[in-house]
Amino acid sequence: MKEINQELKTFKDEISSKISNMQSTNIDLQNKISNITSSVDTINTGISSNYNSKNKETILNKITYIKEIYDKISKSLSGDLTEMLNKSQEILDKIKDLETIIGIIEEQESKISKENGEDESSKNNIANAR
Repeated sequence: MKEINQELKTFKDEISSKISNMQSTNIDLQNKISNITSSVDTINTGISSNYNSKNKETILNKITYIKEIYDKISKSLSGDLTEMLNKSQEILDKIKDLETIIGIIEEQESKISKENGEDESSKNNIANAR
């Protein structure tokens, strides 16, 4: 009988219930980062337009730096994390397909085994009759 590797079973059992929550959390984080980035842009525009001080350039540089950090986080969430979650879901789907295939194989093996048993029984009946 064919079996799925224990590591795949463990992965499926531990991840399948959590993957949709992780995907939902990822989307929420992306939305929050987007909102923060918009706020940073608004602050940057406000300071550029309305703040007159010798520290203006320093403040604008720090705001630009903060925005760059949020952009990197956003890129990581929308790129790397999304890709990992998608790959995890693909693996889960393939494990489920594998389970289905194994079930079909077991069913077919059982049918073949029964047919072979019937053939042996028929052969014995014929041999006994002779």
